[in-house]
Amino acid sequence: MFLLSFHRTLSPRTLSARAFSVSRCLCADEKSKSPRVKWFYATDIPIRKPAWFEYKKEKDPEKFIPFSENDSERLEKAFRNYYDKTDKNNSTQSRSVDVNEDRLFKVDLEKFELSPVFWDGPVFEVRRGTWFYRDGIPLSRKLAQKIEDGYQKRKHLLRGRDSVKDNWKLVKEYKQKVQRFNDESAIQKKEKISDDSDYEDIVDLGDGSLVLYCTDCDAVIFRDDMKTKFNLEVLRNLGPTPASLLSVQKLQRGFTDDLTETILDSLPSNPLPEVSEIFQNEVTKVLDPSSTKPEMLSDETQNRQEKNEIESDYDHNLSQNDAEREIDHLILCVHGIGQVLGSKYESINFTHSVNVMRNTMRSVYESEEEYHKMAYGDKDSSERKRNNRIQVLPISWRHKIDFHPKKALEEVDDEGENRLPALSEINVDGVKPLRNLVGDVALDILLYYDQKYVDQIFKTVTEELNRVYSLYMERNPNFKGKIHIMGHSLGSCIAFDILAAQPEDVDKDKIDTSKHLKFDVENLFCVGSPVGMFKLLGRKNIVRRSAKNSDSVEDLVSPKCERIYNIFHPCDPVGYRMEPLIKSRFAKFKT
Repeated sequence: MFLLSFHRTLSPRTLSARAFSVSRCLCADEKSKSPRVKWFYATDIPIRKPAWFEYKKEKDPEKFIPFSENDSERLEKAFRNYYDKTDKNNSTQSRSVDVNEDRLFKVDLEKFELSPVFWDGPVFEVRRGTWFYRDGIPLSRKLAQKIEDGYQKRKHLLRGRDSVKDNWKLVKEYKQKVQRFNDESAIQKKEKISDDSDYEDIVDLGDGSLVLYCTDCDAVIFRDDMKTKFNLEVLRNLGPTPASLLSVQKLQRGFTDDLTETILDSLPSNPLPEVSEIFQNEVTKVLDPSSTKPEMLSDETQNRQEKNEIESDYDHNLSQNDAEREIDHLILCVHGIGQVLGSKYESINFTHSVNVMRNTMRSVYESEEEYHKMAYGDKDSSERKRNNRIQVLPISWRHKIDFHPKKALEEVDDEGENRLPALSEINVDGVKPLRNLVGDVALDILLYYDQKYVDQIFKTVTEELNRVYSLYMERNPNFKGKIHIMGHSLGSCIAFDILAAQPEDVDKDKIDTSKHLKFDVENLFCVGSPVGMFKLLGRKNIVRRSAKNSDSVEDLVSPKCERIYNIFHPCDPVGYRMEPLIKSRFAKFKT
């Protein structure tokens, strides 16, 4: 199987804490003797990714972090209800539990998978921790079940955890034996025990390894070829202690708080490269033809970036009140150009950008009393300083448009071959990196001027807005707040035009969800927006919906929302003003 040397350099104090803090019997419930369960999820190796990544899982995850105490308890309760064979109404029990910050993720209790609720993203393995390695990582479901089954049959043979204290004296006494054990563990011994009748505390795991139960909370896994009388003597006496035994995995039954004392502290705070770094890398390839930077990031690099994102983008230690906070404003954010680069750089992933905005809004809110008053007035609330009552969710659309710079269109000719090539196949060799950069970033703007693709974009974005809205209302049926749309760059143009196409009066229960929104929009926020330029080229003025009349309908455009906010940076080459399109004299007013 695996079983190479497994130990970390730890201080005596830490070793003492990790080996014997569980002597308090926190690893198992005193009454039932069932292990204390803690739920975890992987962050380093996804089970699968959205189709556009063309991802294939090649190894099992190694990094797991715990769910919050509240989520872990909810998962355990739901798990027991779902798998309760004596419950006649078991079929009605939900197999899905919403978890993590703002319940943005869900756990499938049948597949043991964690996935995002409102957007497409990587899916990660979930583990119900009952048996743990000494570094706090829970064993896989199948392995933990094998070891637990063996434990249940042999627990009557085992001593209590408190008796391990006497084995501290053996560490020095066994110094030479430990050395001999470690020397011999490096080679495969031919001497084996032929009679197993006196070794009932050992279980064959069926993969070339064995498990030996030392106490009612401790076990060790070791190679089958290490099963000698001498080795078993050492394992039985020193298995539960911090003595370093090569080729031995030490296990603990039941969760204890010390197992994860360093996991959350080690999570990254600024995990991903800045977008400016990314474009610098791309431009470097343009200016330096000899650059060896890969065209696409490896799965390993992408997995590392995704690991950093899921570990740093969310609050992992929320109470129930924090996780189920009251929301007054739901903002749906539509991305702009450049999302094709998301297959190279996870930082370009729009979900990450929205997560950063959510965290920034929360941090700014918490530090300003003025915002507390805006959200709560004079009302005194336990949430006043923590909850800004705003939720932001991403609306991603580019991956659903059937034009990719490096993929041929699906149309075929009479011979079954692609009728049209991919953009990359018609590129000339000169300045190819520049052409690739233009294809990954600027091509989205060209698509917006082709009727076939603009129809696709409108349909996709409208359907996605409705889908996310419906999901949110299903999970938050008491939500009575306002809904806003924020569009970035080209996304602002898409949102603007979709709102302009909404009819004045429509029955929300009988609408075409590919054309019409199921909700009313309070505010449209345009960020870094070229709407002003596009409408000028189209010879359109912007007016309020109430000011629009049939006589001048072709010259006027009016999004169906209460207000429009145009937010731009003075140095943004894509951002344009809108006010002069309302009244030309506004051009004289300084911004």
